Amino acid sequence: MIDSIRNLGLRNRVFLTILGIILLVGSLLYFKVQYDQRQALHNSYLSIAQNALDNRSQHLIIRIENLRNQTRFLSQTPPVQAIARAIKNNGFDQLEGNSRSIWEQRLKDIFKAFLQANPFYFQLRYIGVADNGKELIRVDYKNDQIITATGEQLQSKGDEKYFIETLKMSEGEIYISDVTLNREFGVVQLPHVRTIRASVPVFTPDGELFGMVVANMDIGPVFDLVMSQIRPGIKGYVSNQEGDFLVHPYPEKTFGFDLGKRYRWQDEMPSTDLHNLSQKKDKLVSTHSHLEQEDLLHAVAGKVYFDKDRPDRYMLLIYSFPESLIENETVAFRNLMLLGFFVLTFLLGIIMYVMLKKIFSPLTQLTNGASAIAEGRHDIEFPKGTSDEVGYLVSAFQYMLKGITSQEQKVATLYEELKRSEVYANHIIESTPQGIIVADTNGQIVRVNKIVLLMFGYDEDEILGQSVELLMPEKNSSQIIELTMSII
Repeated sequence: MIDSIRNLGLRNRVFLTILGIILLVGSLLYFKVQYDQRQALHNSYLSIAQNALDNRSQHLIIRIENLRNQTRFLSQTPPVQAIARAIKNNGFDQLEGNSRSIWEQRLKDIFKAFLQANPFYFQLRYIGVADNGKELIRVDYKNDQIITATGEQLQSKGDEKYFIETLKMSEGEIYISDVTLNREFGVVQLPHVRTIRASVPVFTPDGELFGMVVANMDIGPVFDLVMSQIRPGIKGYVSNQEGDFLVHPYPEKTFGFDLGKRYRWQDEMPSTDLHNLSQKKDKLVSTHSHLEQEDLLHAVAGKVYFDKDRPDRYMLLIYSFPESLIENETVAFRNLMLLGFFVLTFLLGIIMYVMLKKIFSPLTQLTNGASAIAEGRHDIEFPKGTSDEVGYLVSAFQYMLKGITSQEQKVATLYEELKRSEVYANHIIESTPQGIIVADTNGQIVRVNKIVLLMFGYDEDEILGQSVELLMPEKNSSQIIELTMSII
């Protein structure tokens, strides 16, 4: 193969060498640009996911903070303490001079007005500690209607976690519950209502715990915002501190703990430890293998602390996107770049070929001229002189040709002189009346005149190349002295 390349000629070898360098540099540049593009896309997706995480986490915190503040406000309305005083005094409030029923109606009116003005809330309750947490007042907002529960519609909530936790609270504290599906009489409500509750303990003036005001907020619209698309391919998740999904791209995987089958991020993202986020930073960027898709998955996660006094209680927001998403977006760019690379290489190849042809054309003429000189021809057309190295080479060839011509003229002159000398020498040898034998240093006869041929009776072709001893047998001994004097 090396011989084949050498036989291509200098111009073609130079062309292939430069083209190879261009392809090598272009390939390295191609992979570098592609890598940079992939990194830029990766960073762009991470940045978008991080911004969404920050903004929507803040939105969720603000909504829960509003729930906290508004529940506190409801617990501080006059009917709340008045009802407690009336119940303690056999149904009559001596401080204000009104019956329990009047204060209960006033609180119901306040609850109704609040629910009409705040559509995210769907239930407000005043629950007493007595009778296993029996509801004293409950107002629901359901199907665009305000409904006040009465009689048997009022439930006992003493076994509910938020009731038990609120009993542990001091005056002024507020309990924020985990997010669950709302239940009525122990049964999950249909259609599902994603619920978070705030409860404020109510104490009598003498410091006795009487009951609690509980506000149920539908956090579903906030979760829907989390799920709303920020960029095609980026998926949003929300889990509780146990890892159970509250928001998932597949709704059937949410609230499994309420529906009998748990779905947790620990199972779906097993190689990512989202529990160990720093409480100072509370952000994580991770890369791990997706359990179901077997695709490299990039995730950004952050904790949302909804209970100020308990940092162990939080929701986890996660935004993730697969590596294949970046790959798909780089395909079009990669194909376009590859097409551009080949077009540019083709154009550079043409330009380079034309330039090399122009550069090497004088050298081709000089090569042909050298061959002509070797054949003895001097009618050579040299390339037009230039000021570069090729011009110097042309000048050198012209000078060399002049030298060769001059030497040939001198040789021709010497040759003519030798020819004249040879004619003169031949004339002397043949006209001499004595025999003349010319031998070389080995004693081989190279020349004789006619006298010798006549004396010895040989033809010229018989005697040339023979040893001089051929001409000196016994019978010719009388001529030895004479012949010896004539040998040259």
